[in-house]
Amino acid sequence: MTTDAYYEYARTPLLDLLPSPPRRFLDVGCGNGATAAAAKARWPGVEAIGIEIVPEAAQRAAQRIDRVVNASAESVDWAAEGIAGVDAVLIPGDPERKTRAERTKNGVPLPDDTWAAIVNTAREVGVSEISIQRATQ
Repeated sequence: MTTDAYYEYARTPLLDLLPSPPRRFLDVGCGNGATAAAAKARWPGVEAIGIEIVPEAAQRAAQRIDRVVNASAESVDWAAEGIAGVDAVLIPGDPERKTRAERTKNGVPLPDDTWAAIVNTAREVGVSEISIQRATQ
């Protein structure tokens, strides 16, 4: 993926993770503002705010969303910038953390035929039936 494509990619699956439509949406690392712009398109009336450290990307984002702060998230004075009180915050890595927590709690979902193939392969390579039974419980 080129740098331009990376900044332009709207991460719309992340929006599906929000429990309800936000009134104020903060996109940390907003790039060109594609994801925040998608939030505005999905939820008319949402105020979309972005934080972006790359000046050129922040300038492009400012043309698409309500407000962009050109800074690192660590350096932002949230209250002074008027960002305190948003309903939803999008931070890179959130979907992965949620997926990991879900899989740690409930395991990795596999189709039945995939699990059957794994079990058959285990038998073929000599894994004991007791070990297979433990794994399938």
